[in-house]
Amino acid sequence: MLKKIFVVIFAAALSCLLALMVWLYIEKQKAIAEAVQVKGARNQLQYKVTTLEKEAKMLQAKMGDLESQLKKKAEDVVNSTLIGTTFTTGISEVNIPNNNLQQISINEKRLYVFMKWRLSKEDHYYKVKIFDGSEKLVSEVEYKVRPEQPIWNTWIWYSISKYVDTPGQWKVEVYLDGRKAGEKYLTVLSESEPNEVPEVVPSEKRG
Repeated sequence: MLKKIFVVIFAAALSCLLALMVWLYIEKQKAIAEAVQVKGARNQLQYKVTTLEKEAKMLQAKMGDLESQLKKKAEDVVNSTLIGTTFTTGISEVNIPNNNLQQISINEKRLYVFMKWRLSKEDHYYKVKIFDGSEKLVSEVEYKVRPEQPIWNTWIWYSISKYVDTPGQWKVEVYLDGRKAGEKYLTVLSESEPNEVPEVVPSEKRG
C-alpha cells in the first residue's frame, strides 16, 4: 500500500517537474525572442541615428560650399572692374599701348581701345561700343575672356573711315558681364585740323 502511494506521489512530482521545465523552456524562448527584438530595434535605431548624422554632415558640407560660393561671388562683384581705358594708335609687342591719345586725326587708319581690368579668374564678357561725332554707333563688339591673373589687359581696334565717320567728340562705352563699366571721350580731328601724336606711354606688361 505504501509502495503504491509512493509511486503515485513520485509520478505526480515528476509530472510537476516536467511541467516546470517546459514552462521554463517556454519563458526562456520568449525572453530570447524579446531580446532579439530589442536588439533588432536597437540596431535599427542606431542605423537611423548614423544615417541622420551622415545626412547632417553632408548638409553642413553643402552649406559650407554654398557659403563659399556666395562669398566668392560677392568678392567677384566687388573685384571685377574696369581700371582704365586708353586710346592709342597701336599695341606694342609687350602688350602695352604705343601712346595715350587725347585726340586723333580722321586720316588715321585704326583706333585702338586698350582696357585694363581687375577680374576674377572665371569667364567674363566685355563689350565695347564706339559712337562718332554725330553720336552714331559705328562699332559694337563683344568678346569672352578668362583671365589668368587678377590684372588683365584687353584691346579692340576700329578702322576709321574719313568717308563714313564724322569727326568731333567720339564716345566709347565699355561693358562688363552685361553692366556698364565705364565710358571715355576722344576728339577726332577733321582733315584740315593739325594733329600731334604723343610719345609712347611706358607701362608694365599685363595679360
